[in-house]
Amino acid sequence: MAVAVVVLALARGGTGDNKGVAWASPQQHLSPTLVPFTLHDRGMTVYVTAHAATVGEALDDLGIALDEADLVSPSRDAPLTPGLRVVVRRAKHVFLEVDGNQTWVATHAVSVADLLSQRGVVVQPLDRVLPGASAPVNDGMYVKIVRVQVAKDVQEESIPRPVVYRDDPSVLRGRTYVAQEGADGLVRREYEVTYEDGRETARRLVSETTVPPQERIVVRGTGTPPPPPPVVAASAPGGDCLGISYSRTMTVYATWYAPGRGAGYYTATGARVGYGIVAVDPSVIPLGTRMCVPGYGMAVAADTGGGVRGYMIDLAYPEGVVPNWRTGYVTIYILD
Repeated sequence: MAVAVVVLALARGGTGDNKGVAWASPQQHLSPTLVPFTLHDRGMTVYVTAHAATVGEALDDLGIALDEADLVSPSRDAPLTPGLRVVVRRAKHVFLEVDGNQTWVATHAVSVADLLSQRGVVVQPLDRVLPGASAPVNDGMYVKIVRVQVAKDVQEESIPRPVVYRDDPSVLRGRTYVAQEGADGLVRREYEVTYEDGRETARRLVSETTVPPQERIVVRGTGTPPPPPPVVAASAPGGDCLGISYSRTMTVYATWYAPGRGAGYYTATGARVGYGIVAVDPSVIPLGTRMCVPGYGMAVAADTGGGVRGYMIDLAYPEGVVPNWRTGYVTIYILD
């Protein structure tokens, strides 16, 4: 055998300077071809001799198994000389988890911070290091980097506008119009959200702003038309209706309307609201009926309305026109 281990006993559990050290027997005579040296490995010191040219050959002959990351000082290629002190530094194996990746790494780092620096792991100011950057590295330990991010989250919640109804006796019953559209309110909340490894872990309300809603005001008519005046005697057509041929007359209560004043821009029959359009109750005056209204002129029954009931008509005017019509009873001339 090329190596002679002159250690005959290893002190275990004793006290004094010989703990963990194996000593050569003084009675044993060394062969002139053997090279004596000291081996330090795993916290123990052993005095050995070997017939080898290099440190690496001596360790191989002694059966000292080395991992790829283990360090030997002096190097394995160094010549083996008498009295040489050979130190084996064993790498520590650490289970490292970073950004979802898990792996075992071999290291000679003293602290966790040294380990991360060696591995090129960049730790941001908000990141958490487990068990801690200053913690000493131990064999078999678990090290994790928790990525921490803080973001802003803004949420907006609509507050529906309330609807307020107001009764107006100057408006005929059954008719309504919107006096004020109003507006929805808004609640705006800003949160500071903390994420750890992409998962939300905390949420803190930073600010809250409220814009109150504005009321939508709807006016409802509660008035009733005055009674028709007594008919004293039939009169011939005059004014706008002078000289026309008609089939019959009818006394009705006449009001007026225009687009944007509680009405749309198109009639129930699809015509655009303007001069010559009259809203009627179809059960009294059928749609399509032509007529002449004194003070207004020729018209056709082409619209309906929720407030137009019975012997009542509603005269249309274009948007923006100030009508000269005075609401009241009038005798109209039916042409059909």
